[in-house]
Amino acid sequence: MLKQRIITALVLLPLVLAAILFAPAGVFGVVVGIALFVLGMEYGMLCGLSIAQRIAFGAVVVGTFAIAAVPWRYGVPVGTAALTAAAILWLLAPLWLATRNVLPAALKLLLGVFLLTGAGVALHGLKLAALDGRWVLMAFVIVWAADVGGYAVGRLFGRHKLAPSISPGKTWEGLAGGIALVLLAGLAAAVWLIAAEAYLAWLLLLLAAAVISVIGDLVESLLKRQAGVKDSGRLLPGHGGLLDRLDSLLAVAPLFLLAGTQIGIFGELSGIGR
Repeated sequence: MLKQRIITALVLLPLVLAAILFAPAGVFGVVVGIALFVLGMEYGMLCGLSIAQRIAFGAVVVGTFAIAAVPWRYGVPVGTAALTAAAILWLLAPLWLATRNVLPAALKLLLGVFLLTGAGVALHGLKLAALDGRWVLMAFVIVWAADVGGYAVGRLFGRHKLAPSISPGKTWEGLAGGIALVLLAGLAAAVWLIAAEAYLAWLLLLLAAAVISVIGDLVESLLKRQAGVKDSGRLLPGHGGLLDRLDSLLAVAPLFLLAGTQIGIFGELSGIGR
């Protein structure tokens, strides 16, 4: 299993970095659209949809993203609405994690449209904020650092369970380790990305992103538990489905863009729909 995970990561990492750093905005948007279709199919499986229904749901997600991303007069309002809705839903997600209620499939699907579309719009907006892909890469770095720091510290020092009924392997110590590594990575990146006077706001943004990264992971874990499955799919050998790898990014991206815009890092949200 570990060997498969390493091989898959080594194959995919150069492709992911190439799309983030070198793809033009239009090509990057197409890549995001393809990813959203796969994510929609996997999310639909967790909601109990048939194959045909999963395809239709994936198409709805991609279509909504296209409306927000393609240049037309209503693109910006649709994109901003999807982005804002996704951010609000992720902020409210801890309430669902606390109750662990089984939501009706129709409601989960509606929420899924907002969450997936909002993440796609956020990644598109981050790419447009800097065409060299630095902000998209930073969103990935936050997720990777939170995951690696959480896993390493949790394995070495984890004693107190964070959410035992949802994800037994997660601990409060691991959460602290993930936050610490995110802050370290963010401080290193700040030399190239952030003006010195914005360092405090940047650290607060990183702290919030590190926490929301874990919430994204826990939400998908709860969805899988309620669906009675271990993975969201089999697309990535050793890793499961695409949703298993990008669950935290789906949560981080909308809040990263919105909060970063509020503190003046990304400028305005005018890039959405361009």
